[in-house]
Amino acid sequence: MEESTRRWARSVLAIIGLVGAEVSAWALIAPKHFYEHFPGGGRQWLTALPPYNEHLLRDYAAGVFAVTVLALWAAVVGDRRLIQAALVASAALAAPHIAYHLTTIDSYGVADNVASFATLGFSFVAPVVLLAFMARDRRARGPSPVSRDRVEVAAP
Repeated sequence: MEESTRRWARSVLAIIGLVGAEVSAWALIAPKHFYEHFPGGGRQWLTALPPYNEHLLRDYAAGVFAVTVLALWAAVVGDRRLIQAALVASAALAAPHIAYHLTTIDSYGVADNVASFATLGFSFVAPVVLLAFMARDRRARGPSPVSRDRVEVAAP
């Protein structure tokens, strides 16, 4: 992968990871407060979709936390395959979340919908675009010798 693509991917993963860390920590430590006050700044997106369910909220936060750990790990280490896995995981987390929010547009005002779709869209679109660039970079380089990332195992 080209160095510029790697830098962009690591930056995007760092952003996704830092936002995910804040969201998941808040929801895991204080799920009721998270439910009543997310995203903050006087906005309350979750209370528009009752009822509160601590178990589901904690499960969601744990999933976000898992993707956060992977995203931050990939951002720090910078390994191509790890970056790809983190980008795929981020897009996989965001896609059904976006699909769900398409069914709740009437529950929010225009500003809240724009903010919600902008943040969720970033978590989906940026990884998909970066994965496309990574594939293009790989095709442009042509076939490579055996990757250092792979461990060849001889058949018995």
